[in-house]
Amino acid sequence: MAARIDTLVDALNELGKAILSSTSEDRTMQVLHGWNFPPLNRTDLKNFSTNLADRLSRISDEKFNANFKFDPLIERIEYAKANTIPHFWDGNATVAVPSYLTLIAHIENTFSGAFIPESWTKLSAEGLLPKQLNGKILSYNRTFKRLDEEISTMNEKLKYINEIHDAALEFPTDLENLKANNEQVTELKS
Repeated sequence: MAARIDTLVDALNELGKAILSSTSEDRTMQVLHGWNFPPLNRTDLKNFSTNLADRLSRISDEKFNANFKFDPLIERIEYAKANTIPHFWDGNATVAVPSYLTLIAHIENTFSGAFIPESWTKLSAEGLLPKQLNGKILSYNRTFKRLDEEISTMNEKLKYINEIHDAALEFPTDLENLKANNEQVTELKS
């Protein structure tokens, strides 16, 4: 895990713990309060923050801007923990839950670029691709490797051909010089 986001990951995990400890009720809010409440229970709500914390913990430090400030996000999480979470179970969930989910979406959006996999190879190695797509990618990689080797061979051949061509272009001039020099030597002998 990138050392700079430890505090953010910890804050998200603590937010999840606060949601779990805010009630012992495991039924959904909709069952408890009616149709206009979210059909989520405390574990569902906790998972939004803890799953995001898990995703953030797997990101390498190089993907973060060195000047990025994590403190404002942590402050928002602490504020939500103190002022939003308590309203999940007092009949105000229709407002409190969207507020919480908006915060989670904001944090996720802030780091959305960092969640993009570095390569297809990494996705393939982690088993995150369907078998057919994985097979096609492996096939394309083998083809690209073979083509790369063939191109390097062709580059060597092309270089050799260009050298021969340059030598051939200079040859008639050299031949004319030889004839002229031969004539001079013949004249000098006579």
